[in-house]
Amino acid sequence: MDRIILELKKYKNIIIGIVVVCVVIVTLFLLWPKHSTNGVDYIKESESKDPSALSEQLSERRLEERKRAIQDGKLDVFGLFDDYLILGDSRATGFYLYGYLLESRVYAYNGATILNIDEWIDSIQQLQPQNIYIAFGMNDIKNNLNNTSNGSYSQLLSEQIKKILNVCPQANIYVNSIIPASQSVTQSNSDLWSQIDVYNAQIQQACQDNGWTYIDNSSLVQDQSEPIYESDGIHFVSSFYEKWARNIMGVL
Repeated sequence: MDRIILELKKYKNIIIGIVVVCVVIVTLFLLWPKHSTNGVDYIKESESKDPSALSEQLSERRLEERKRAIQDGKLDVFGLFDDYLILGDSRATGFYLYGYLLESRVYAYNGATILNIDEWIDSIQQLQPQNIYIAFGMNDIKNNLNNTSNGSYSQLLSEQIKKILNVCPQANIYVNSIIPASQSVTQSNSDLWSQIDVYNAQIQQACQDNGWTYIDNSSLVQDQSEPIYESDGIHFVSSFYEKWARNIMGVL
């Protein structure tokens, strides 16, 4: 009797082992085709897509991942400025005056206009930056550069940027829209500041005509839950430059 019981226990263990093996095999059988099929479908779908469309999709995905990383504080937005040069007026000087970017990579000073690009051509040729960010406007409006012997502001801007590309042909060009002054400053000198929309339209036109990137900064002044202007209502406080930099990086 004891022998029979031992035999039954022996077979019981064997049966349990067989059942376990069968369960594992069935599980693998059910799961493996699903993943394999999905992988094949993804490859086939990718092959059927236009390469440029696929590249655009991947770029959009990377952009979204980068935006989330910046918002979560995992990525320093100023660390994204790679092989760069900023050209601009006194507003642009804040990028280095507040310690965000290198002074040697920001060509800007008080009163500068797009006409002052001529002064930097030799330096640009030596530096050969890959990415050039242009941020003029206030003084261009004051000097009425949309109504000169050279034609419209769009034409003048295009001519100046092409001078850059003549000595630095591989550069990517990004042109910032002109950021408005504070409401009180705008109201006190409406004849001047009311022209911003006209100039921004000219900037956008130049970018469209030449394949350059237009950076729309209008959203930066819509949310003023935090102060963005210095006491003069024209220049920006230190914290604003991070928001501006995020907007610039958002188009890349």
